[in-house]
Amino acid sequence: MCIPVAFMGRLLGVLHVTGPAHQPPSSGTVDRLKTLATASGTRIGTVRAFDASQRQAATDPLTGLTNRRSFEADVSRLIRRGMPVSIAMADLDHFKWLNDTHGHEIGDRALKMFARVLTATVRDIDVVARWGGEEFVIAFSGGNATVAAEALERVRASLAVDAAIGDLPTLWTKAGVLSAGGFNLT
Repeated sequence: MCIPVAFMGRLLGVLHVTGPAHQPPSSGTVDRLKTLATASGTRIGTVRAFDASQRQAATDPLTGLTNRRSFEADVSRLIRRGMPVSIAMADLDHFKWLNDTHGHEIGDRALKMFARVLTATVRDIDVVARWGGEEFVIAFSGGNATVAAEALERVRASLAVDAAIGDLPTLWTKAGVLSAGGFNLT
């Protein structure tokens, strides 16, 4: 027997039940299976909706990066674990000029490209977030200022290449690094 598992009219799966050959389930068993399928659909749908809501609340919608609030929570967790962290702030220089001269669509493309360059250039263990506007922040987990500065130089070089390939005007960035044994962002 197959019973659809749905949530708000959307099929999520199928509850597939087998039994002895040529012995159909009783009507009571069918009713209980339908109740189980309905309850399962409600639970699965609710969990998926909650997960989507959490991702949306933690993510910058334009770049897909972690947002400022989530970044602060991620870095606080690293610090509580005793992990040394270097923090770098970077922004796109002359961003207002870029928007005013070339339009907001180009500005948005530049922000998305900068986010891609940042995430492609740093290590998987590092945390990249959009801080606000054209400002971005990177937490270099376990790194020191030298590791961060080297990564930022790779970002600068990649940005120049990707802007040319992406048919964008020349983009400039500036960045600063803070490295300390321990600090609190809260």
